[in-house]
Amino acid sequence: MGNLLINSFMKKLSFLLLTTLFVYRVGAQSIGEKIDSIFKPYNNETGPGCAVAVVRNDSIVYAKGYGLASLEYKFPMGAATPFNVASVSKQFTAFAILTLVQQGKLKLTDDIRTYLPWFPDLKATITIQHLLTHTSGIRTADQLLGIANTRIDDIETQEDFMKVLSRQRGLNFTPGTQYGYSNSNFMLLAEIVKAVTGKTLRQYTDSVIFRPLGMSATHFHDRYNELEPGLAVSYLHQGPNNYSVAVCNFAVVGPACLYSSVNDLALWAMNYYAPKVGNAETIRLMTEPGRLDDSTVLKSARGIEVDHYKGKLRYAHSGSQAGYHTFFSVFPEQKLAVIVLGNLSDFKPQSSSERVADLFLPAVPAVQPPPINWADTVLAVIRDTTFRQFLDNYVSDDAVAFAVTIRNDKCVLVNERGATSLLKPVNGRTYAYFGQPEATFVFSRGTKNEKILDEYWPGRSRHFVTYDPRVKTDAELSRYTGVYFCEELDCSYRILLKDHQLILSGDKGNDIPLKLYGDDQLTNTTWYMPNIMMLRDKQHQILGFEVDSDRVMHLPFIKLE
Repeated sequence: MGNLLINSFMKKLSFLLLTTLFVYRVGAQSIGEKIDSIFKPYNNETGPGCAVAVVRNDSIVYAKGYGLASLEYKFPMGAATPFNVASVSKQFTAFAILTLVQQGKLKLTDDIRTYLPWFPDLKATITIQHLLTHTSGIRTADQLLGIANTRIDDIETQEDFMKVLSRQRGLNFTPGTQYGYSNSNFMLLAEIVKAVTGKTLRQYTDSVIFRPLGMSATHFHDRYNELEPGLAVSYLHQGPNNYSVAVCNFAVVGPACLYSSVNDLALWAMNYYAPKVGNAETIRLMTEPGRLDDSTVLKSARGIEVDHYKGKLRYAHSGSQAGYHTFFSVFPEQKLAVIVLGNLSDFKPQSSSERVADLFLPAVPAVQPPPINWADTVLAVIRDTTFRQFLDNYVSDDAVAFAVTIRNDKCVLVNERGATSLLKPVNGRTYAYFGQPEATFVFSRGTKNEKILDEYWPGRSRHFVTYDPRVKTDAELSRYTGVYFCEELDCSYRILLKDHQLILSGDKGNDIPLKLYGDDQLTNTTWYMPNIMMLRDKQHQILGFEVDSDRVMHLPFIKLE
């Protein structure tokens, strides 16, 4: 009995000493107080908040929660509080795939239809590598369901998304030619894991990642109605001290729906520079930047992004789903990681995370670019006397609109809010943002002598045409009215004319005002189909429209009446 009492006392003393040492280290450096000051706006008992963990080498040196995990029950946030980490989930799906590559069970160059024969033949080979690097061109399925009149708080399951993907008949772009972030890529990777292993992504990652690392609070949440004790509830910020629940019935694993805590994610962060699951080659494969077919190097690797912050190599990914906003970052050369998870819609985890990282990274003198004084920017003066022919109003395929003007003999873009950007001549009719040469604009004439503007930046491009800003008459607007049907989604919309205004009306939700650019482009404020391009025959009669909205392009609707 005496030995038991001594052992119990020694355990308590050891814990006390360790805790005191931790507090001393943090207190002596004032790091804890500085981190607390960063999250001070959320350190209260009246609103949602966040949790943060900092890893140095093989230890968590700081972990804390701020605010409430549940407003209804006044449950406080803690370092062990589980969150839906949203797109931070993608790196675990990528890791699962790469373990199968290393086991010889699949290859990055394999056609996805080898494992998913139900996926439609879209007349282009889509590989596992394309999925991992967001270069497949596959439309994002969550947006497709939004277009199909699914409300954002409706129940959405893996089966729902597989059905909508199985009906697709087109791509956003040819695989390998562009970068296009799409949740569909990682939904399909989850299905490939299941096809190869016979296990769900949840089961496979439990066995190869979470249990070996001791991540006992982590799993892919593949049932929307499964209980999750202590879960941080997702909230929308409606105004000062005014919140509502941001309903999250999304139960689709692969791109999202990993439930974890900052404590558990800290264990995973260490695996990037001291692998306990996988090996150094697995990590190399994960963090190798993707490439397009033309050898353009991407920021996106496989499930994680690779960049530099204040000159230091960083592996990072953000996440956003309902009211959950998350940011995961590892600085492998410094063996430093910062994880920030929040449960409020307007929380900014990346900026908070970077302020925390600044406390641990060597100070780098801030270099602020001098403000642009147009009167002194001699390099931006236009020397091409023929350039004035391109002054006009332009709109892009994805509804970015601005006017190209000349001020003080320099080319200036003016957007619809009146904000301006200065362009500098590069060569010929190629221009670049002043101070941002990687983004270029090329002015040209088309086959019918029409004015064309193309914007290019690493891995992406955008095409602009001119438009007439003149307001159309009711007689002109009435030609757009009618019922439009999409076979791929089995849904329809009606375009109406009310009080001199075109309206988009679906089966659910409110009617949506449309804004017309020129003759063929209609825009609106929805998240799922903000840009519509009319389709016409040779006689200029309207045949239908297609949705062209970044993550969903070239989705056709046929006019029925």
